[in-house]
Amino acid sequence: MEVRFVYSNPMTREIRYPENESQVIEAIKASLEVRHKSPSRQDLGTWEVIGGGSKRGYGHAGAGQGVLCLSRLSGIELYQPEELVMTARAGTPLQDIEQALTERNQQLGFEPPTWQRVFATNAAPTIGGVFACNLSGPRRFLAGAARDVLLGVRAISGRGEAFKSGGRVIKNVTGYDMGKLMCGSMGTLAVMTEVTFKTQPRPQRTITLAITGLTATGACGVLTAAARGPWGMTGGMYVPAKTASRLDQAEGAPYGAQGDEAVVFVRLEGFYKSVAERGALLAEAVIPSKARTRILDDEASTALWAALRELAPFCADPARDLWRLRIAPTKASGVLDQLDAMGGVSLLDQAGGLIWWEPPASLGRTALPDLAGGQATLVRSVGDDIARFHPVPVAQQALQQRIKQAFDPLGILGPGRMGVTAYGV
Repeated sequence: MEVRFVYSNPMTREIRYPENESQVIEAIKASLEVRHKSPSRQDLGTWEVIGGGSKRGYGHAGAGQGVLCLSRLSGIELYQPEELVMTARAGTPLQDIEQALTERNQQLGFEPPTWQRVFATNAAPTIGGVFACNLSGPRRFLAGAARDVLLGVRAISGRGEAFKSGGRVIKNVTGYDMGKLMCGSMGTLAVMTEVTFKTQPRPQRTITLAITGLTATGACGVLTAAARGPWGMTGGMYVPAKTASRLDQAEGAPYGAQGDEAVVFVRLEGFYKSVAERGALLAEAVIPSKARTRILDDEASTALWAALRELAPFCADPARDLWRLRIAPTKASGVLDQLDAMGGVSLLDQAGGLIWWEPPASLGRTALPDLAGGQATLVRSVGDDIARFHPVPVAQQALQQRIKQAFDPLGILGPGRMGVTAYGV
């Protein structure tokens, strides 16, 4: 694979489509050679690493001189349904992974979103991109994040060296678990070429309790009690009235809200008979008598949670800022009250541990509520003039910079992708 960098026009970017690990190594080593010849030019020989390109709007704009696109590094290498394990090359489309799992009545338990509607893109998300961004959906509070199901990884560091971590069995404890470092690094530490991960059986039945007639405080109380109880809640959201109206408009179907009412969604999954029984017990134990409850069965529930996973209420205008606010569930009610006073559209996700917020256009772009120790991430924004990621303490930043130095000492991979708050790039 020929690797050529263009210097005459700074707007010209080489795009490379490696088809195997050797070609990835070749591209990185070519970069290292360029950098060694011109050590003062830190902009030379750098790569923006992407899978299908669907998350290029997430994080800071990639500033690599070239683009290393892994879309041709594709294919399922191993699938053992009886062991709940799959191995795939990093550029394998997420759609292919989910189709193969559906055929064997399995799924990805952490519900990775595509965010295609969030960023208004047709680019196909890849399984490598899912882990590189550490994305997960509404089931995260129960099933864990993407990093929690990753068993093994093969990757090429910024030194041009191939390495692997983990394996194809859950009880693999040999060596350092470097796969966890790859998750969320967004291609700034190494180029993942292969991932091995756990799968999960698909439930026989899914129902959703759509509960109306509650205040924000009451809704938070229901979600907390349902999550702590023995009923096996696998999804819990509070959708304020304005957001509920947007959801119904986006999906063309009423999901339990009536007019300007807010709604709480509680999802239960499992064996057919068990789900109905647990739903009745949960409703009796935690839902106030003044509230109204409507039950959505399999088809409606599947459509609803797909829309919520893809953040349908926030997709009408991709030019608007969108914040992800991670908070303690016990602080959710207070933060929601602040957001109500500030304006905009919000959604309480992951059983109270996360809030999505689209601020009003009139509000200052850096205005945020008091998160009481939580973290804020600017998931979507036009322009690159403000920090996308929550600042980290000085000691943690120093650790991240040492990790970056160990994996990519010359800053070949993903310069500027994480801003200045992580990995020193």
